[in-house]
Amino acid sequence: MRLSLAVLAYRGRGEVDPDSFDDAADMLCGLSTLHGLAHLVLEDKAAHFFRGANSKNFIKNYLPKVIERLYPAMQATQDK
Repeated sequence: MRLSLAVLAYRGRGEVDPDSFDDAADMLCGLSTLHGLAHLVLEDKAAHFFRGANSKNFIKNYLPKVIERLYPAMQATQDK
């Protein structure tokens, strides 16, 4: 549930609306993507995409960059 809330917070929503298709779809897509990524890493299949990567060094050296591409840092906007 914490990951689901993090995905929604990233999308600008602080609370889950149990009747919202958008909330449910965003949570499912976020969880599915990260779940699939975790399996690829654990099964050493991520090495196919990153030369010399294995599950141990992928987590340390590549995972933060991959997640940043999946969920880019939000740019702070200033009121003008």
